Amino acid sequence: MLVDNDTKYLCNAFPYLGKDELRSANESLPESVVMRLMSPYLNKGRNVTTDNFITSASLARTLKAKDTSIVGTISRTRREVPAVLAMERAPLHETTLLRNGDGATLTVYQGKVNKNVLLLSTLHSTIDIGTNHKKLPETVQFYNKSKCGVYILDQMARRYSTRAAARRWPVHVFCNILDLAAINAWIIYRGVTGEKTSRHDFLRQLGEELREVYKEKRESMVPKHNEEEQSQDKKSKQKASVSSRYV
Repeated sequence: MLVDNDTKYLCNAFPYLGKDELRSANESLPESVVMRLMSPYLNKGRNVTTDNFITSASLARTLKAKDTSIVGTISRTRREVPAVLAMERAPLHETTLLRNGDGATLTVYQGKVNKNVLLLSTLHSTIDIGTNHKKLPETVQFYNKSKCGVYILDQMARRYSTRAAARRWPVHVFCNILDLAAINAWIIYRGVTGEKTSRHDFLRQLGEELREVYKEKRESMVPKHNEEEQSQDKKSKQKASVSSRYV
C-alpha cells in the first residue's frame, strides 16, 4: 500500500497474487512493487519512505532518475553496505555518514549499545545532528515522522471493519477494499467540509445513506403490474375480513 503520511489517505494499492510474469529479470520484487505503486506519482518531486525489506541502492537510483527521493532503513546484509561498517559498534548515540557518487547518503546511528540503525537517503544533501542527549541525525528524525502511514491506516481498517468469517479469500479482499474506501471517504469528507466528525459517526451515517439508496433502487425495480396485483390482493383481503365479521 502507498499512503500519504500527512492525511493517511490511501493513494495506491494492489493485492499480491504470486509471481509476476511481467516483472523484468533484472528487477527485484521489492523494487517492482515500489515502482508499480509509485507510477502515478513519479517525476513530481515526491519522497517515499520504506522499510529495510524494500530499501536498496538500486531502488534509490531508479527513483532518483524519476525525480523521486527515498528515505528508509536498509538491511545490513545488503551487498552495497560495507560489512565492516554494518558490524561496527560505535560509541552510544554516535553517527557515521557515508555518501556515494549517486547522491545517496548512508547514515549509521548507534541507537543502542549493541545495535545500530542504517538509513539510506537521497532526500538529504546535508545532514544535521540533533543537540539533545540522543543526538539524533536529521535522517533518523525524518524517518521516525514519516514511517507510520501504512501502519496507522492498517490499524484504522482493523478497528472498524466489514470483515466477516469466510473461507474464500476474494471475500476478505472485497471487505478490505470496503474498509479502505470508507477510510478514504472519511478523510475526503473532513478535508472538504472542515468538520471534525469521528470515523465511528461517519461510518454509521454512511451505512444509513447507503441503505436508503439501496432501498429506493429496490423499490424502483418492482414492476407496476406487481404493485397493482399487490394492491388488489390487499383490497380482497380487506373485503374478506369485513365480510367475515358479518357471518
